[in-house]
Amino acid sequence: AVLYAYNLILQRRQALLAGPVEIAFFQNTVVFCVYLALAPWLAVIPGTDLVPAIAGASALSIVSILLLSWAYARAEARMLIPVEYTAFIWAALLGWVFFAEAVTPATLAGTALIVVGCLIAACSPSDDDRPGADSDPGSDTDPTAHTDLLDTDTGCGVATWQTVGQPFLTTWCTACHGPDLGPNQRQGAPDTVILATESDALRFAGRIRIRALSDDPDMPPVPGPSAAEIARMATYLDCLAP
Repeated sequence: AVLYAYNLILQRRQALLAGPVEIAFFQNTVVFCVYLALAPWLAVIPGTDLVPAIAGASALSIVSILLLSWAYARAEARMLIPVEYTAFIWAALLGWVFFAEAVTPATLAGTALIVVGCLIAACSPSDDDRPGADSDPGSDTDPTAHTDLLDTDTGCGVATWQTVGQPFLTTWCTACHGPDLGPNQRQGAPDTVILATESDALRFAGRIRIRALSDDPDMPPVPGPSAAEIARMATYLDCLAP
């Protein structure tokens, strides 16, 4: 159970670094290679009558990986892990319906614990909802400084390229993603990702949201932007690429 939970945390981290298609391709490639290595000794060729079921299961597997990767890039692991554990509930239910498997008291108790865990996670406030979450004690930036961007429905009249987008990219991004940097100056950043203009911000808005503005950002390297700067940039991107 501990290793399974840690695997889900790794899924969250991976989803912040790669897109759903890339993750699904890598996962299926690894499984294919493992099965291929064992095939000379363990492979059993299925009958043609099983091909539709195998194809359907494969399609469902790929779709589930894509959806899980999409979800883990947008929500905290602590929220998604309890939901992931509901698989045990579905396993017990479907086993009872389709395979006449007995539902024991231990199964019911485990199901109840999973439901309670999901409810606790769903009702728990996120880090952004807790008192003082907007403050950043380690920063000299006023934690309420970004509220001027939120005094209208969107804040788009104030959160502009000149006031928010350009300063954020210049301070936190162009050191590794600048247009004039050589391969040895980019600190491993891909040369296809340039973050210097408003067009760049629009093109890579989704990537910026996931990598720099999410609940568990991995860019820029720590110490990164303050909570106020992140709030400003999030507002700007919401206006630029809703």
